[in-house]
Amino acid sequence: MKNDINENPALSKMAVSSSADDKGILNGKCNITSCQKPNSATWYNHSTRKYYCPSCASRLNNDEFNKRDVMIMFGHDLCTKVQ
Repeated sequence: MKNDINENPALSKMAVSSSADDKGILNGKCNITSCQKPNSATWYNHSTRKYYCPSCASRLNNDEFNKRDVMIMFGHDLCTKVQ
């Protein structure tokens, strides 16, 4: 599986969580407004280019509409675990 964060240095620079407002940043808060679990954003969304907690990423990956379109667009799940 390809992981854009590892292939694009520009993404890795913006992906480090260090500010108080770390929504959608790697190891920050989940990007889903109603969730925002702290220190949980470890799944990269290839469409929004933001990070999500495991449970929200799973919901996004298992959405029927997302599954169909994302395979055409990316050839893999919408959200992938950052290693």
